[in-house]
Amino acid sequence: MSASSVFNLNSDQSHNSTSRGENDSSAPRPTDNGNVLKPAFVDGVANMFGFTAENDKDIRTSMHDFAKLSAVDKSGGVAHLYILATISSLIQGQRTLIESTKHMQDMCQAITMQMNDNFSLTNDQKSTIRIITHDKMYDHTFMTFMHLHLDVLACLQTNMTEYHFATVFGQPCREHVLGTAVKNQCRYSRNAFRQMLRDSVIGDNTLTLDDFIHVLATRFKRGGPGRNVKPLERARVSILRRFTFDNPLLVSNELLSTTDPDHEDPTSSPLISAPRAYGFAAHISY
Repeated sequence: MSASSVFNLNSDQSHNSTSRGENDSSAPRPTDNGNVLKPAFVDGVANMFGFTAENDKDIRTSMHDFAKLSAVDKSGGVAHLYILATISSLIQGQRTLIESTKHMQDMCQAITMQMNDNFSLTNDQKSTIRIITHDKMYDHTFMTFMHLHLDVLACLQTNMTEYHFATVFGQPCREHVLGTAVKNQCRYSRNAFRQMLRDSVIGDNTLTLDDFIHVLATRFKRGGPGRNVKPLERARVSILRRFTFDNPLLVSNELLSTTDPDHEDPTSSPLISAPRAYGFAAHISY
């Protein structure tokens, strides 16, 4: 039923009542309840806005109460009734939207929890960790080898957006996975760095200083060796090679084991044993 048909129905009923009043002295006078909007008209407006008697009883009751208050000006009362119905419809829609949003938030939270349970780093993220770790190992200003994982994590957090780790930081479960992966990569990098130092000065495949710097930069330096070697890079590698030559036991194959220095994950891959790893770092960290 359209608004115009409902309004015409109400007007016709009023007109019929008025016509009968001309012949009946008992008909309501204009100052009585003759200008009250008819219940059928109010129900028609409520139906037009989709307010059902079962679910929207309060709204329909309010509309009927409002109609009784509009006895002075029927035309103004009709407009006000439509305004009331419109506002009630908007409020009802807003409540529905809020409930839907809350339901969606609960679903997102449940999905996030499930993703945290199954979370693992992508291949690109693992490659980024390896590149940053190797680059710091090669950096001539870096000497705190056993704190390497802290520097790598700080670098990843500082550049979380560029390195695509924004979805990891801020999530404790994911940060734990990242921290374990970084520690393991740092141990592998330290071990590889130490073995390359050993093989460059001990054994049958020794290298000159320049050749070793080129090989080391090719594997560890971000972007490769480049054309020019900085004097401090040469000095650092030279000192490390000399220390390795004077202390071969610290880098011997017999010292490799599956012991985890931090006891973080006993099932992890082969690592450097704790006493030897810290002993080597203690001698070369100055």
